[in-house]
Amino acid sequence: MLIRLCMLYKDKLCSHHRKMYLTCMILITMVLNFVPGVLAQSRSVTVDPATAKLGEDALMTFTFTSAQGEDIIVVVWFKSDADGATQGDHLLSITNSKYSVNNNNELVISNVGVNDAGYYLCRVITTGGNNAEGFSTLTVHCE
Repeated sequence: MLIRLCMLYKDKLCSHHRKMYLTCMILITMVLNFVPGVLAQSRSVTVDPATAKLGEDALMTFTFTSAQGEDIIVVVWFKSDADGATQGDHLLSITNSKYSVNNNNELVISNVGVNDAGYYLCRVITTGGNNAEGFSTLTVHCE
């Protein structure tokens, strides 16, 4: 953003300030390209849409992209709305055996019913103390 703003005003600079501008731009470019870890590391969670037949088990899977050097501490699953806002407590705090997490931290929903259809949000917390979230849908077929 700062670089884009600077580029908009570079033509309005006097020759002395234009040289300073060019020097700064060269230094910024060098730092961003040659010093590891300077660029912001992005984290993302992608939850895959799932389908299940009524009475069967459903599996909600996700892909997590971490920042360099970060590991997953915990994965928490929620029921959510269409905007990704959580709906109540995380699913594993509910005292029944309907929801579980497998060794890959994927959500397993046992004996799927019509009320299980909808949106599910996956929140990943990393060793850096950062959160990343993603959500998708579970479709339940009655056949």
